[in-house]
Amino acid sequence: MRENRNYYKKKIILFLFVITTVFGIISLYQYYRVKIENPFQLLSAVLYGTIKLFLFAAPLSAEVNGGMMYEFAKWMAPILTSAFIFTQISNILLHSKNMILNRFSSNHVVLFGSGKMTETLIGNLKKEKKYYKISLVTKEFLDERLKNQYERKGVASYRLDFGKSDKYEIQELFTALRIENAKYLFFTAESDLENFSLYAGVIQRIKPKRAITAYVHSESGTVAGYMEELLYEERKKEAGLMKLDTVHFNERDLTIRMLLQERLVQDSLLKSLSGVSELSFPGQKVERESEEELLRDRKLSAEKIDEAIHVPHILLFGVNELSFPLLKQLANDATLSLKKKTKVTVLDENAGRGIAELFSIYGDASTRENPEECGGEKTEKSSIRKSPSSSLEMALEIESIELGDASMEALQKQRLENYLKAIGKDDAPTLIFLMDKDIIKSLKALNLINRYFENVPKLIRNVSQVDLTGLLPKRGGQIRSFGDISEILTEKVLIREALDKRAKAFNEAYNSLSGMGEGENWNELSFVKKNSSRLSATHAIVKEELLRRIFSEKNEAEIRALCREKLSEFTKLQESQKENPEEFRKRFCSFLEENPVLDFLSRLEHKRWCNSYYAMGFRYGEKKDENRRTHPCLIEDWGEVIGEKFALCHPEYDLLSVFCLFREEP
Repeated sequence: MRENRNYYKKKIILFLFVITTVFGIISLYQYYRVKIENPFQLLSAVLYGTIKLFLFAAPLSAEVNGGMMYEFAKWMAPILTSAFIFTQISNILLHSKNMILNRFSSNHVVLFGSGKMTETLIGNLKKEKKYYKISLVTKEFLDERLKNQYERKGVASYRLDFGKSDKYEIQELFTALRIENAKYLFFTAESDLENFSLYAGVIQRIKPKRAITAYVHSESGTVAGYMEELLYEERKKEAGLMKLDTVHFNERDLTIRMLLQERLVQDSLLKSLSGVSELSFPGQKVERESEEELLRDRKLSAEKIDEAIHVPHILLFGVNELSFPLLKQLANDATLSLKKKTKVTVLDENAGRGIAELFSIYGDASTRENPEECGGEKTEKSSIRKSPSSSLEMALEIESIELGDASMEALQKQRLENYLKAIGKDDAPTLIFLMDKDIIKSLKALNLINRYFENVPKLIRNVSQVDLTGLLPKRGGQIRSFGDISEILTEKVLIREALDKRAKAFNEAYNSLSGMGEGENWNELSFVKKNSSRLSATHAIVKEELLRRIFSEKNEAEIRALCREKLSEFTKLQESQKENPEEFRKRFCSFLEENPVLDFLSRLEHKRWCNSYYAMGFRYGEKKDENRRTHPCLIEDWGEVIGEKFALCHPEYDLLSVFCLFREEP
């Protein structure tokens, strides 16, 4: 009843309006029919008198006895009119209040577009602690009920069609919004082309006065590319657009991002680092005096740290539109070892063909060697570095298990059970994703898996909108269901302000040290470089956990102080870079040799960087070319990176990522 209050309220008002009108017509007809003989004049008098009832003007004098129906209509008509007028005035005042508050809010968010995604995003943003002030601009007229609902929640709503409005209408709206001072812009229309049109309509007119981030829903990479080109051209005309940062998003990537942010997923991946804790003093409590010297402990080495890490094994059930984004993100987030790849086993009725199709769409095109693209004949090294079938297989060990035709359910079950039985203890899964759209199929697989790996965390996809609480097993490891769009359109998943701050700080750190970085501000970076910095910031959780386990007796403040101390040492060392590059290289290598933990983390960062570029479709090439997806530093051999390729690949970049760890939030 409470959810339908507005519905019943409207029904009651409509009923009262009809009754009042009918009573007014009947009572006036009875009064005028004895006074007016002309039928047309009689009809006119009755209708005119009924209208006057609603305009606070009684058609009959006070001493006239019009009967009970007339008295009811005489009182009810002005009450209904007053309610309508007051409602309209209230709506106008409410909109004015929202408009004024939004204009001067530091957390002003402007949404362009309408539909389910827009409604869900507004609902989620209103729940956030940050108290966003939201303005909504739509091309179509909003339903009056929905519009009033938004206004009551503090959402100022406007209508604007860029294609049909003249420049003065658009300018008037932008002035009302103070759009140049907004914090975020969201483009969440139903189609990519509509979002492109809205995005173009805004950036061709906006003159930002503060840093603004625009989030554009774009399922197509091609359309996103057109937007980047448009922004590049518009920046030539309006310098203020350098303050605008554009982030493209789609439901697939957001879903995978949400899953890998889950605590149970991160904990499962980080369990692979448990062996690191006992490296220096197995079975003994580490004394603080010894920890102070641990960075310079010659008995510890990057190789020993790597040997102590047991890489995860992840089971992935179902090959579909989420499989490739998951593999791409795992290539970055699950980079835990220098030599050992995270293993991903894909199980489906025809897993091999499904994975091959994914690679043909996203991967193989990026791994074909073309002598012309590489600037001539292929060298021996470039041919060695060529991926066997896909760039992703340079980052992950991908195994496919065929379960057979879906029509032969018993055979599928037998093959799955045979595989689960055959998994050895050392190869037991760390994490299990059940990604099939068919929830019944996933539930059957889940029941079988729980016989062998009951305590392994599992994530099961549910797009049926049916609550699975009563269907999921009550015992065993944690099971998390996902599939609702409301889970991904949140501040934590979509906006990721804290992660972006870390990624931007990373870029600023590059530019702050002489001789390092290309001096580009964040918004001047290409999509590839921004994505690379964000992926590095995402991986920080792994490096920080490694430091916590190695320095188990230290708290984060002490580890942070140790990082600052090492940064100070490195800064002094780095002063010689411009004057004598070769001397700097030798001193840099000595610095890493004396600090094995920093050595390992630097190598791990380079490995992660390579893996993230593989996931973006890059391959080794003599020239750095983002369009052709080639890079000369996609080199697995760390000795080569700090040797002959030192000046080209700048391994000090990798070390710098360590010094950016444990940053305190401002």
